[in-house]
Amino acid sequence: MLPDELWLAILVEIPLFELAQATRVSRSWYRLATDLTLWTHAEVSSAQLDVLPAILARSYPLNIHLTVILGKRGSYDEVKIYETLRLHLHRIVSLTLHGVSPTVGNEGTGSAAETSTETGVDALTSLLSTPAPNLRTFTLTTRTASLLDIPAALFANTAPRVREVRLDGCVIDPDDSPVVLGIARVGLGARCVAT
Repeated sequence: MLPDELWLAILVEIPLFELAQATRVSRSWYRLATDLTLWTHAEVSSAQLDVLPAILARSYPLNIHLTVILGKRGSYDEVKIYETLRLHLHRIVSLTLHGVSPTVGNEGTGSAAETSTETGVDALTSLLSTPAPNLRTFTLTTRTASLLDIPAALFANTAPRVREVRLDGCVIDPDDSPVVLGIARVGLGARCVAT
């Protein structure tokens, strides 16, 4: 049998979705696969978004580096994802959101998709307006040509450790957001507008 340190070095390379399945192999695998140090870096794709709450629960109370890759709208519950992230934002060190949908749906149709998207945008705005005391790096990219308005009080102006922000497909007023003052690097993508 290999020492635990070697097993952990191997298991750290396994995606968390598969690591969760490895906990079912045996008691020793469960003990190794549930080691908290394995759960501090997570990349969750749109196909795995339903396990995001479990990943965040498993990594508690440690700080976490998190990448969320959103897919086509409708394949997941946007509101639930943003609300889950908001509840754990106080311990997220690095947050990357790829493929955010800034659109409000088809104007004037009154469809369920439109209502759902409006609620998704509201939930995202709520997430971006939540204090993030441990956040150091924040990246947000949108998947459409529409621009997403970033709240003036990004992270409720309570993100003292943020040093790097990368935005693409967003509108932000750097003069209106005090959180920008402490940032060492701001990256604005080609589709981003600084007003």
